[in-house]
Amino acid sequence: MNRSQTCRWVKKLLPILEKTLGHSISLPKRKICFVSEFQELFPKAFDVMIDVTERKCQRPAFSKNLKRRYSGKQKGHTRKNTLIVDREKHIRFLSNTKNGRFHDLTLFKKEAIASCFSSDFSLFVDKGYTGIPSLLPEQVNVYIPKKKKKNKKLTSCERVYNQIINSLRMPVEHAIGGMKRYGWMQVPIRNKS
Repeated sequence: MNRSQTCRWVKKLLPILEKTLGHSISLPKRKICFVSEFQELFPKAFDVMIDVTERKCQRPAFSKNLKRRYSGKQKGHTRKNTLIVDREKHIRFLSNTKNGRFHDLTLFKKEAIASCFSSDFSLFVDKGYTGIPSLLPEQVNVYIPKKKKKNKKLTSCERVYNQIINSLRMPVEHAIGGMKRYGWMQVPIRNKS
């Protein structure tokens, strides 16, 4: 089946599916430019989780692409996407696909959505976003787990703090797991681009 046939089927069958379900199916936004767009995406949500997901891709044939796509974290060639998820595990924003070598915070900077957050939002992120408070407006609450310093252990209070933040971040992990369960984020990308 070619791409154009799939597109024709989606245009033909999606209205029937929406009518049967009783609500419209909305895909995640790919670009957010203004605070008003962000507030439209998250009308009643004030807790927002941000995370990155990686999936393996085919090893590039050209040597110049080898370093760009190699992820030391996954020990292979990968592609990455940034997700913004609300408390109900709805993926409201999915960034464009980038090479696997980029760090999570670098991807967030490239998306340039930091200015879209207003003061009434709380962000829950993982340790990969350690420098994110400097990118956001001052009134945005950011919750990041504490990192263990070299040759020092975390105190019991810091461990409890990390457990609380990680438990509040679970909806984003469940949303990523839900995407991967369907297989389209789990199967390696086979195209050459």
